[in-house]
Amino acid sequence: MKKFETLGVIGIGAYGIVLKAQNRETNEIVAIKKFKESDSDQTIRKISLREAKILKIVDHPNIVHLKESFRRKEK
Repeated sequence: MKKFETLGVIGIGAYGIVLKAQNRETNEIVAIKKFKESDSDQTIRKISLREAKILKIVDHPNIVHLKESFRRKEK
């Protein structure tokens, strides 16, 4: 997350928050979805992993493109 500067909140949902951010290296505007802590809730963890896997596969103009995914603090 150090390479992104948070610009604001786009939305808050049941499983996390979506932030508007800017890549410090390329100045590209991106959306970052931060999922809730999922160690204690296996359902949230499964949903977040499924969403990331699907976004890696799907290529459609009406669906956002997943540029990268990462975990923080081994979570």
